[in-house]
Amino acid sequence: MRLATAEFSRSRRAARNANGELRGAPLAVRCSKMAKRKFKLSVRIPEYQSPRNSWRQTLHAIILSAASKAGIAYDPSDKLELKVKLYMDGTGISFHDIDNRLKDIMDALQGRAGGSKKLRVLSPIIPNDKQIYRVTIEKALPPKQSKGMGHLVITRHKDISGLPRPFDGKIGLYESFDFQRKRI
Repeated sequence: MRLATAEFSRSRRAARNANGELRGAPLAVRCSKMAKRKFKLSVRIPEYQSPRNSWRQTLHAIILSAASKAGIAYDPSDKLELKVKLYMDGTGISFHDIDNRLKDIMDALQGRAGGSKKLRVLSPIIPNDKQIYRVTIEKALPPKQSKGMGHLVITRHKDISGLPRPFDGKIGLYESFDFQRKRI
């Protein structure tokens, strides 16, 4: 059937209706288009407030609300990437360690806001933080229009395979040189 539908679509290139579907095509061809899963989630996040567990709960509520509105749900097999920009006032920017704020954000995404690790009070947005393959985080003074609200963007991690990795025998795009000296 797949071969027949492919031949059918090639033979009738210009015969499409207003929705972009093939006119006169078998039902299997017309209904075979599936929407791509949404991965990108952009959320404005509030400035850090202590205690950290209440900030995690606030983050979780904001992110969960945005994800449900956008119809986004992440599976345990998804490879993800985080981009975070935190806005802090003058004293906060020199006081707060960026790694601690990242830990708070990642725990909020996992539904962890204090208590036992076995019993989660909050539902996880991302099932496990081991799914996060790349993180970019930055702290800065807030611009006036931001009202102190930072940015969190969750996207699909794009694996850059095929590029040479360090110490894999390749230098740049060229094969490695023979670094062993031959003794005469």
